[in-house]
Amino acid sequence: MSEKRKIIVVDDNIDLGKITKEILSRIGGYFVIYCDSAASALSKIQYEFIPNLVITDLQMPIMNGLELTAILKEKIPDLPVIILTGRPGLVPKDSPADLVIEKPYLVEQLLEKVKKLI
Repeated sequence: MSEKRKIIVVDDNIDLGKITKEILSRIGGYFVIYCDSAASALSKIQYEFIPNLVITDLQMPIMNGLELTAILKEKIPDLPVIILTGRPGLVPKDSPADLVIEKPYLVEQLLEKVKKLI
């Protein structure tokens, strides 16, 4: 039996982050870790495991989703990253993210995009 694909969800909005985690784990069948900050996600990746995908909110305090994505891509260039945002116009065209999904998202849309990336 193959190992479950691992995803880290990063969102400073705990409710939204946990909802996204539940969708991906219960419906998608993925192993999902939720982090409430970019720093927490970087720590998990550095000390615990390398995920198959990172899904991050764009607007977060201290370090935003674009900054997190840039750091991740520098350390692990082929790690897919999805940015979730209610304001997609804030994501530059040359963003290092593999995909931008506008919030609110449809569950089916999220699962389809995740499956394509991992």
